[in-house]
Amino acid sequence: EDFHLKIADFGIACEEAHCDLLADDPGTYRWMAPEMIKRKHHGRKVDVYGFGLILWEFVAGTIPYEDMTPIQAAFAVVNK
Repeated sequence: EDFHLKIADFGIACEEAHCDLLADDPGTYRWMAPEMIKRKHHGRKVDVYGFGLILWEFVAGTIPYEDMTPIQAAFAVVNK
């Protein structure tokens, strides 16, 4: 009714006040914000980053860093 877009992957979901540590399996590196890959405290900004990647995927028609392995993609995100 209010047209609020919600995309969810609850595999790594946490309450914002308790997101200091990630689970042993932190998620899919290609769609993770640098703060999450570095295992640093993160807030809502990582959701904006992930949503931006999803929009990019829709426009480009390819997955992020498709020519890289997930680990290579993580290094690329953290170091650029």
